[in-house]
Amino acid sequence: MILYVLMMALFVPLRPYIDTYLTPDQLLFWFLYGGGPPQSATHLWFLPVLFFGLVLFAALERFAYSLWPPLRFTFIVLLPYGAEVITSLFTSVLVPWHANAVMVAAAFAFIGSELRRLWLLRDTPVQASRTIAVLPLVVTLLLLTSTMNGFTDLAVDNLGANIWLYMASGALGSLSVLIGAYLLSSARSRVCNLLTVFGCHSQVIYEFHPLTFYFVPLFLAVIGFSAESILSSYTSTWPFRLILAVAISLPMTIYVVERHPVLRFVFRGTTTPRFARFSESTGP
Repeated sequence: MILYVLMMALFVPLRPYIDTYLTPDQLLFWFLYGGGPPQSATHLWFLPVLFFGLVLFAALERFAYSLWPPLRFTFIVLLPYGAEVITSLFTSVLVPWHANAVMVAAAFAFIGSELRRLWLLRDTPVQASRTIAVLPLVVTLLLLTSTMNGFTDLAVDNLGANIWLYMASGALGSLSVLIGAYLLSSARSRVCNLLTVFGCHSQVIYEFHPLTFYFVPLFLAVIGFSAESILSSYTSTWPFRLILAVAISLPMTIYVVERHPVLRFVFRGTTTPRFARFSESTGP
């Protein structure tokens, strides 16, 4: 919430110098609406979705924990179906406060919970070898479902061709990442240590990284590219923008945000240093 208010506070004085498509009163309206203008959303949309998705999951899990397993799986079906119904009611504008995305997030949380229940994510030698063995199958299914579903963007309520393909792709992608993370953590390499640090600061990196997306167009303009060529190449240069964003966001998070209590509170809602909390959680 603080970051949203800060964005609006910066928008008003900077508007005379930056060409935007929203007036201050429109920005305030869409802020209260909670969904953003049609086909547009700020990169911070994910934070309330994550928070309320976990709240919804916790409330439903409290009720469903003691149920017969097949009954628990009904939540994995009902939540995406409810999200699809809500999305269909707001065809011309985004769903207020991304209520549909909240239900999708809660459904993914249920999938993860059920995988843990079924011993698919337990760290034992026998289970580990079985998990590694299914990695090629998981990746193959991921490529198949994601290709069939097409382009998606949950921020603007675009779930692709089918919400069930979207759920399958998301679950398979998450499982692939978990298996890959397990393999890297077993290696105890520098890559593992770097990814641990990255994961520790991932929330702030996510919040900070879009600010760096303008660096590539600015650099191209400085070295002589025209505005037309920069705009035409904006989509194709996304890998460079992503790499640059991560390369800048990670050190900025560690050496700037984490060293100032005010910035820690703004970006994370707490003044406790991240590494202190991380070390406490991994200590004896």
